[in-house]
Amino acid sequence: MIRYPEWYMGRKGILSLTMINKEKYYDLYNTGITKEELIFEIGKDKETYGYEWSVCAEILNSILDKNLDPETYRKRYGEIKRFYEIFQSKIREQTNDELLKEIEERQLELKKEKYKFFDARNEYNALIRKRAREEEINKIIIDSINALDKDNFELKKIEKTITEETIIIPLNDLHCGYEIKSIFGNYDEKILKCRLEKYLCEIKEIQKKHNCEKAIVLGGGDLISGNIHAEIKRSNNLNVIEQIITVSEYISNFLAELSTIFKSISFISVSGNHSRIEKYKDSIKEERLDDIIEWYLKAKLSNFNIIFNDYINADATLKIFDVYNNSYILVHGDCDDHNNMLILQKFAEKPITAVFSGHYHHNEIITKDGIKFIMSGSFIGVDNFTIQKRIISHPEQLITIVDKRGIKCYYDINLL
Repeated sequence: MIRYPEWYMGRKGILSLTMINKEKYYDLYNTGITKEELIFEIGKDKETYGYEWSVCAEILNSILDKNLDPETYRKRYGEIKRFYEIFQSKIREQTNDELLKEIEERQLELKKEKYKFFDARNEYNALIRKRAREEEINKIIIDSINALDKDNFELKKIEKTITEETIIIPLNDLHCGYEIKSIFGNYDEKILKCRLEKYLCEIKEIQKKHNCEKAIVLGGGDLISGNIHAEIKRSNNLNVIEQIITVSEYISNFLAELSTIFKSISFISVSGNHSRIEKYKDSIKEERLDDIIEWYLKAKLSNFNIIFNDYINADATLKIFDVYNNSYILVHGDCDDHNNMLILQKFAEKPITAVFSGHYHHNEIITKDGIKFIMSGSFIGVDNFTIQKRIISHPEQLITIVDKRGIKCYYDINLL
C-alpha cells in the first residue's frame, strides 16, 4: 500500500479534494484540450498520487458540468489508456526512415508557411511606414510654412514698356540647402539669396536696354540639394522640407519682383535629378519634389499676373513652349545633351529653335543639326563633387533674348 505524507491526507486518510490543485485542471481544459484528454490527464495523476476515483469524478463533473459516477470515469479512463498504449506501440513499430521522412515533410511545410508569413508581414510594415512618412511630411510642411519668418525682397516698381523681344531667364541648379566652405568658394542659403538679388539687378539692366515686355523664367531643375546620396547628406545644412520651403519663398519673391519689371511673366519648370525621392534605381520618374515647389508658387502668387501652364508637358523632365511661333524645349540635362537634339525634336513633333538645359554647372552654347543647345550654369559654382573630379566652375547663368526671328543675343551673367 502506498504511504503519503500527512499534509497530503484528508480526514478519512485519503487525498481529499481540498488538497488537490483543481485550478491546474481548469487551466488545462481552457487551453482547448478535449474531454477525453482531460480524463486521461486526471487518470494519470490519480495513478501517480493515489487519488480516489470519487475525488476525480467530482473534479471532472465540476469542470465538464456533468453528473457521472466514479465508475463511469474509471472505465472511460481504461479505454483511453488502452487506446493510447496501442497507439504508442504502432508508433514504435513504424520504421525510422518513414518517421523521419514524415517529420522532414512537415518541417518543410512549416518553413514555407513561416516565410509566407514573414513576407506578408514585411509588406504590411513597409506600407505602414510609407503611410506614416507621408503623414509626417505633410505635417512638417504645414507647420514649417506657418512658422516661417518671411524674408521678402525689397520691391521697386519701374515703368513698364512694350517691345517685340522676350527675355528668357534661367533659374538653374540652385541646390538650396547645400553648404560648402573651401578655397574655391563658399555657399549656403544666405549666399543663394544674395546671388538672386544680384541676378535681379542684372536682369533690370538688360530690360532697360531691350525694353522687353515679356519674361519667361525657366526652372531648370535641381532647385534643391535633395538627399540622394551620402556626400550630399553630409554637406546639407537644411533638411529636405526646409530646402523646399526656403527655395519656394526665394523664387516666389524673385517672381514677384520681376512682376514689377515686366508686363507678362511665364514660369516653366522641369524636374532635376536632385529632387527624386528615392534611390535612382527605385525612383519613379514622375515623382519628384519639384512638383511641391511649383504648387507652392502657384498658391503664393495666385494674385500676381504670372502664367504657370503655358507649355506642352511631354513628361516631368521635358517641357515644350513657343515664343513668337518659334518652338523651344526645356530639359534639366541629366537625361539629355547636345548629341540627342534631333531625338528631342521628335518629341516636339515640329522644328525647334533651341534646347535650354542645365545640370553641368557652367554656361555653354553648342550648335548642332541647326539647333542651339543653350546650357546655363549654377548658383552654387563648385561643390565637393566637382572638386573631387577637378572640375572648376563659377556661379553663373545664361540669359537669352529672343524675337520673331529666333535667338537675338545672350548675356553671360557672373553671380559672384
